[in-house]
Amino acid sequence: MYPAHLKYMSGHIWVRMENGKAIIGVTDYLVDEKGPFSYLDLPAVGAVIEQLQEIGSIETDREAITIMAPLSGKVLQINDSLDESTMDLLYDSPYEDGWLISLKPTDEEELESLMNAEEYESYVESLQEEEPTDEVEPSYTQFE
Repeated sequence: MYPAHLKYMSGHIWVRMENGKAIIGVTDYLVDEKGPFSYLDLPAVGAVIEQLQEIGSIETDREAITIMAPLSGKVLQINDSLDESTMDLLYDSPYEDGWLISLKPTDEEELESLMNAEEYESYVESLQEEEPTDEVEPSYTQFE
């Protein structure tokens, strides 16, 4: 279900390594569960970030979702195609055109701490099992 060539973290962030660069984005699970998005805040080009550091946020009408860095490194590029008027890329192509940033990793061994597609799918399934449903359990009262 999730692209096998990517690595994932529990914050619903994916990483794709390309020619020594890490391309980073959000998963379609996050897009489907939390969207629609109205605002995106990303780090500046040149920013040096540490793994698990807050690097930005995606906002909806209801909440701001924190984006955590899956890897340490220096931000090389942000996806200028994403702004309030073109957030559709996150929905239409979350794993290709809807990427958020690229960075030059300082420690590629950090990739080993991330989940593969199968592990991420299991993680998402466990979240769905925990989610409360809108269904109301029938309750019975006995009158004497």
